[in-house]
Amino acid sequence: MKRRVWAILLTALAMGCAGQVPEIPVKADYNTITFEEIQAALEKRPLQNAFELIEYLRPKYFMPRMQTTVNQGVMQREPIVYLNNVRFGKISELYNINILQIHEIVYLKSNEATQRFGIGHEGGAIIISTR
Repeated sequence: MKRRVWAILLTALAMGCAGQVPEIPVKADYNTITFEEIQAALEKRPLQNAFELIEYLRPKYFMPRMQTTVNQGVMQREPIVYLNNVRFGKISELYNINILQIHEIVYLKSNEATQRFGIGHEGGAIIISTR
C-alpha cells in the first residue's frame, strides 16, 4: 500500500513539474536583436517601426555617448543608422523602417563602428538587416 501511495505521489509531482513553460527567446548578445526577439515583441506590443522596437527592447542604444575634445569640451554623439550595410542617416530615420521588414538589428560600439565604416562613429552604429 505504501509503495502505491509513493508511486502516485511521485507521478503527480513529475506531472506537476512538467507543465508548459512559455517559450521566450533568450538574449544571447545584448548588442543584437534577433528575428525571434522581434517576433516575441510583436506578440506583446503593437510596434510599427524600428525606432519603437529598439526603444522597447534596447533603449540604451539611444543613449548619447560623450566625447571630450580639447577645443570644444564635451560633445554628445548619437549612433549612425545603416540599412543593409548602407549608411541610412540619423536615429530619426528609424521611424521610416517598417518593423515587418526587419530581420536583425546589431549595435556596434564606437571602436567597432570605426573599424568597420571609418571615422565619424563616436556614437557607434545601428545596423538593420532586412528580409
